[in-house]
Amino acid sequence: MRPLADTGGKTVGQGDIIRDSNGIAERLAQLQANLNELADALCSAPETQEPVSEDAAWQLREAHAGGVDEVLLEARQLESLLARHIALLERDTSAATAPLQRRPSEASPGLFNLFGLFRKAPAHRSRSLEDQAASRLVRLIGESHDLVACLEDHQDLVAGQLSRSEACVTAQMAKLNAVAISAQPDADTRLLMARIEALEDFVDALIGMTATTNVFLNKLRVDAEERILLLHGLEWPDLHTLANQSPRLKALFDRADRGLLSAGCLAQRKLHLDEAFQRRAAQSRQVAGG
Repeated sequence: MRPLADTGGKTVGQGDIIRDSNGIAERLAQLQANLNELADALCSAPETQEPVSEDAAWQLREAHAGGVDEVLLEARQLESLLARHIALLERDTSAATAPLQRRPSEASPGLFNLFGLFRKAPAHRSRSLEDQAASRLVRLIGESHDLVACLEDHQDLVAGQLSRSEACVTAQMAKLNAVAISAQPDADTRLLMARIEALEDFVDALIGMTATTNVFLNKLRVDAEERILLLHGLEWPDLHTLANQSPRLKALFDRADRGLLSAGCLAQRKLHLDEAFQRRAAQSRQVAGG
């Protein structure tokens, strides 16, 4: 992830943002490696002609179940960190634009309202506050882009492992259906049943990760849309360069250029997505802490 730019002073949560930002990509890569390793263990179990001993079957059952539990807890801990980071980015957006908020005592001539922002007429205003706000918004858009890129790649990996694991469940179930029914299944059969159970738990975990990632991505995109719209309102001159540096958000920049971003529609979507984000974040915190 690209480093944060210096904004000329500590912003709200800036130290937290920098610290989290430097660790999220690394932890996400580690989670992905662990997901791949666990999927290999569950889906590519070595075939053997020798019967599995009771002790070996028990150890493998425990390893399968423990592996799924560990990766699920790791995912929830990372989700909790991501939720906190996304919330800090939103707080920093509010801090960046706070100096530009319309005050009831402000005279109205020459002012315009965009998310409550105001500017004086061009011939009389000072650009210093606007330039500071724009600089911070640029940094936050860069952060949004990097997180979107990480989570989109993660989404693709999880989707691939989900498809693979579901196919593996089907194959293992076919094996189990071919085994003669017995009130006392042998160790091999019990191991097969344990592998199927672990695979089903793994599939459930991947489905949960997919749902959470979707919510976080939607939240990041709507927040990025807000920051891009704010930059347009501030008439920041380098939007084209920023758009080229943020390919995962390019569609939002294009829509802003064409005047297709609406503050009213954005506010409605943001309200809905914020509620979904808060619910998911609370679930991740509860599991990660419990």
